[in-house]
Amino acid sequence: MPDEKQILKFRDRMPVPLRAILAGIGVFVVLMPFWELRRLFWPVTPFTAIAAVFALGAASVGGAFILGGLYGRNVFWTIRPGRIRIIARSFIGRPRILTFQPKDGTRLEVEEDTSSDGPDYWRVTLIDTDGRRFRMGKHASPAGAEAEYRQVTRLFNSRAAA
Repeated sequence: MPDEKQILKFRDRMPVPLRAILAGIGVFVVLMPFWELRRLFWPVTPFTAIAAVFALGAASVGGAFILGGLYGRNVFWTIRPGRIRIIARSFIGRPRILTFQPKDGTRLEVEEDTSSDGPDYWRVTLIDTDGRRFRMGKHASPAGAEAEYRQVTRLFNSRAAA
């Protein structure tokens, strides 16, 4: 069993209060149109169809918030000599466990992410043979991401002790 110096662990969590806030906002957005437009739903009139369109639109937006709160991922990376294991869990459902080895053709690289409106950030990204990308935490500078990349690559490409 390798000692603790030969194991790196990284965690990316969605806090439970954030989950509750997202789900609460979703429930509010789903229910509010029904409450505000309740007089248009009964008795049934020609305006009921218009109210139903508004309610369905709100339900689609609110449902996305509810699903985001329930199924947002917690990701745990464990890097050992010659192996990376990624465990992705959601609040509901079974964990998804993926294991990668250098001999599988998996590679690591540093990527710049310019997708947000704020400042750019850099991430260490694992790319498997199918082209799927698994991203680690954000870094404000390329130097921080490069340091993490060197640390992870050194351990990932080393041989496991027998």
